[in-house]
Amino acid sequence: MKTKGLTIVNKLNQHGYDAYFIGGSIRNNKHNEIHGDNLAIKDYDIVTSAPYEVIITMFEQVETRGEQFKVAVVKIDGDEFEVAQYRGESYPEGGSLRPEEVHRVDSLDEDLLRRDFAMNALAEDSEGNIIDKVGGVNDIHLQRIRAIGDADRRFSEDPLRMLRAFRFVSQLGYTIYPKTLEGIEKNGDKLSIIPHERVAGEVEKMLSGKYAHKALKAMYDVVMDDFTFYNSIYKEQVNFLESAFDCADFDEMLLRFEKLSPDEKQSRTILYSTLYSESDFERASKELEDSLFMSMDEIDLVRIVLKHKNLESTPESLLELLKDLKGKFDNRKTLDEVLNHINVVFGNHFSDMKILNRPLFKSELPFDGNDVLAKAVEYELETKPGKWVGEVISLAREYSVLGQDFTLESTLNMYYNIKELAEHIKQSKKIVVFTGAGISTESGIPDFRSSTGVWTYDRSREALMSLSYFNGNPKKFWPAYKDIFKFKIFGDYHSNSGHQFVADLEKLGKKVTVVTQNVDGLHTEAGSTNVYEVHGTMKKAHCPKCGTEYDFDYIREHDIPRCNRPKGDATCNFILKPGIVLFEDAIKFYYESLGSLDTTDLFLVMGTSLNVGPINQLAVKAKHDPYKDSKIFKAFIINREETALDYCFDVVMHRGIGHTLEKVKEML
Repeated sequence: MKTKGLTIVNKLNQHGYDAYFIGGSIRNNKHNEIHGDNLAIKDYDIVTSAPYEVIITMFEQVETRGEQFKVAVVKIDGDEFEVAQYRGESYPEGGSLRPEEVHRVDSLDEDLLRRDFAMNALAEDSEGNIIDKVGGVNDIHLQRIRAIGDADRRFSEDPLRMLRAFRFVSQLGYTIYPKTLEGIEKNGDKLSIIPHERVAGEVEKMLSGKYAHKALKAMYDVVMDDFTFYNSIYKEQVNFLESAFDCADFDEMLLRFEKLSPDEKQSRTILYSTLYSESDFERASKELEDSLFMSMDEIDLVRIVLKHKNLESTPESLLELLKDLKGKFDNRKTLDEVLNHINVVFGNHFSDMKILNRPLFKSELPFDGNDVLAKAVEYELETKPGKWVGEVISLAREYSVLGQDFTLESTLNMYYNIKELAEHIKQSKKIVVFTGAGISTESGIPDFRSSTGVWTYDRSREALMSLSYFNGNPKKFWPAYKDIFKFKIFGDYHSNSGHQFVADLEKLGKKVTVVTQNVDGLHTEAGSTNVYEVHGTMKKAHCPKCGTEYDFDYIREHDIPRCNRPKGDATCNFILKPGIVLFEDAIKFYYESLGSLDTTDLFLVMGTSLNVGPINQLAVKAKHDPYKDSKIFKAFIINREETALDYCFDVVMHRGIGHTLEKVKEML
């Protein structure tokens, strides 16, 4: 390309005009020569003493581009060369994006002195001789970016030059000369006149540079987020990358940028996801929209990547991601792109190919809306199409993602079971909810009697958790108890959407009684106010001798917790008994729980095998007791596995609790 450019320089020389290669091409060539690098050279710009009017008549293929700046574009075999006459520029007071006046000057020296940085003010003649009037070559040796002349004046003339300085840091790895940096700090407020589209161009070039991390650190050091730029669409000022700089771990964000490959930096989604990787999601989301550095589609993709940065290789985690892939994003190509970006930026690789190979989109299901309508008509459930058809299709897609039965018959049956439960909740004034360990498994707490449960895994543990073992071996009991119930991490478990659903029923004006076999206290944590913990609670312990109660923190702090109540000159020192009901102990609130069914309209059982007596008699009572007052009473059970008492319920759903209740909530 340079050879073609030389024909332009030579032709101008032949007609008696000075002509030189200028700017970035000379800078990059000199950088490569000095530092053994391989910076690309995309353009060869030319400056000449020839007037603009002469330039546009001298060459066969030429077009005007930027007539105000007296720049012509000469084309040779598909390559373009900007050819400009020597010029000077004057700017209005307070700075501007464009010169107030562009005028012709007589010498190369005058043209060079108007430029931004010394390294960009290098010229090269047709013989390869470098003309350096401002020490640009020395700056390249020293790898520094230095404004020509008075930095304050340079940046007050054209504030965009400040962003160009950081862009060159990113592209070259240079540092900004101290006095030049002072000029940026002094004139940063003048960024307020620059419209967002111009800022966006410089920011994108800066983020995609090899040394973007260095540029961002330099911006951080001069507190660039204190300054604002102008959103020309919203007509308002926007803080410059404020939430990117004011983030949880700025150094970690810089490290992420340093790890990006050149190919990865070609994606704007990856660039901005990395920029906001450590930022508060809500602040970053708003800043992305306020800045408008990208299209709204690109902004939405970045939001999705940031929202799901902690993606796990589980069906539930993938389903949450898929729910955000709406409209034009609802396809496998976009999913693959988002998964790739999450992996690139955050190192979270979705590794379970079995999940990814399932039908994940409606178009991949083995049936469509017509099939749904036909089957519903066959079952006499519906006679006309409606939005319910799409809801059934969506439900089937979710079951497929979750690895559950998503056949048309099964999905249709579940849809109407969910709908029936939602309708019955609306009608009911009093509700009894009976829960087992299955409702807490979605909080990470293992259950006890499923095929992989704690007791199923090791039957000997039941004996260790008996009243007789505690009474005979209290010192051995406590280590076993704390191991089985994961005491070291138990305090990190919290209520989930299932517990919250139950608590929120009270907000709907329902009188709710919760009967739970669980000892984790999560129903109370979620906000339920009337809870019968029939198997007690792990959150407490008491002294069998004097009755003094102790909280969870005290229990966890002591390997074998003892009563510290003062007794004379000493303490009681008796080994505490846990607040749970041990095997051989009597359960609590049994008759209160049975009695609650007498006046309830709805009995909802969730996450229990119903193998443990006598509390499982609640199900039997719900089926056979003729003295229930409610005229609309119905019993529902949600449990992943079959139970021996499924026959006691009007509606049986063998599905996950959290997802099922989420669907119920959507219909309330």
